[in-house]
Amino acid sequence: RERAERGQREGRERAERGPREAPPVSSSQLGRVVAPPPSLQVKSHLGLGLDSARTSLLDLVAQRPGEPHPCLPIGASVTHKGSVVQGAGDYRRCKKLTKRLFDVETCSYGERMCSFGGVYQPPLPKRFYGFSYMFDRTAAIGLLDQKPVTFGAAEMSRDDIERAAKAVCSLDQAGAAARFAATNDAAKAANFCGDTVYIAALLDALGFDERSTMTMTNKIKDVELVWTLGAMLAQSSALASGASGSHFGALSWLALAATLAGLWYFCLGPGSRPSGPPRLYNRPPP
Repeated sequence: RERAERGQREGRERAERGPREAPPVSSSQLGRVVAPPPSLQVKSHLGLGLDSARTSLLDLVAQRPGEPHPCLPIGASVTHKGSVVQGAGDYRRCKKLTKRLFDVETCSYGERMCSFGGVYQPPLPKRFYGFSYMFDRTAAIGLLDQKPVTFGAAEMSRDDIERAAKAVCSLDQAGAAARFAATNDAAKAANFCGDTVYIAALLDALGFDERSTMTMTNKIKDVELVWTLGAMLAQSSALASGASGSHFGALSWLALAATLAGLWYFCLGPGSRPSGPPRLYNRPPP
């Protein structure tokens, strides 16, 4: 009875005081926006790294014994499967040969819904970051401005890369060595014609037009980006789709999802945070 009376008394007192005012909201609290769970389209195009691309191009050249390699500078040579292949330094033929690596005709999802090889791809984002060898063969070697860098970022379009690639392919072996002597990969200068043509062809196959602007970088907010990030995303997608049905696979997926959520939070900054782990997909979402 005493508890009941005390409860009634406290209720009357709250009614007399009226509704309690909410505490003031600080600017830092206003800035913390809860973002929806991010959606990440994930696809690992295996066999399309620079080393694999060079080997694939050599295989195509080898189909015509005695033909020079258009993506190697004049004066350079390479031994492939027991045969010595000489360089021709021909940008036009190099571009034509490189485009044969990408099947852009096959797509079962609909018009403009694939990149190449029949792989689904959503609409391209307005902001695009290229890292790993996209940075190594553009900004890192000073492709556009002849100012090689170890870390940094550079804005460019596919047309910028193609024009620069055409100039690189016009150099003979000695000219390429001199042009890129100050770069970290100077020993691979003979590959730079083919590498830069390949990057432009890859961007074309992915759907970037000539004027699409992108950022080639190896850091975002002082965090270095390396190929292992892409490998982690690909593995996350495989685990999320049930490719690994083991208990260990499930735990690995949870750990990777937590890592990706943390990465998303970091990239958005302290003013935002996702409301859940990222949703990964590699086919049209339902």
